[in-house]
Amino acid sequence: MTTGHAGGEPAGPADPAAAAAVRAGSVVDLAQRLVRLPSRGGVDGHGPVLEVLETWLSDRAVRHRRLYGGSGALVGLVAEVEGEAPGRWWALDACVDTAPFGDGSAWSFPPTCGDVVDGWLLGRGSADSSWRRRCCATSPPT
Repeated sequence: MTTGHAGGEPAGPADPAAAAAVRAGSVVDLAQRLVRLPSRGGVDGHGPVLEVLETWLSDRAVRHRRLYGGSGALVGLVAEVEGEAPGRWWALDACVDTAPFGDGSAWSFPPTCGDVVDGWLLGRGSADSSWRRRCCATSPPT
């Protein structure tokens, strides 16, 4: 499915800065929802995270498909965003789990709060390498 613009977002405002602000709000909302989901590797299942990601992709008409493991369980998603012109392919590979919380008393906020405070997203997984890859997957190419 071709959307005519990266990320499958609605066309929105003609002004590039305004369009970027609309897209950024969508990505921040996604990030907050993901931080708030239980996703500790070896502790929590990854199904709920994949469901949120799949819904986000579907809502934006981004073509994707499910990946299943040998047991038939859902283990991942593959998404494709078509650009307006031919060009390079980017492949992003990211895990959807996070590390355990560790010592809860060492946190200055709940690990799954997902709040944005002074422009910073708080919570486990909000600044790790897998989140940066997830952001890249939702950013328009330059």
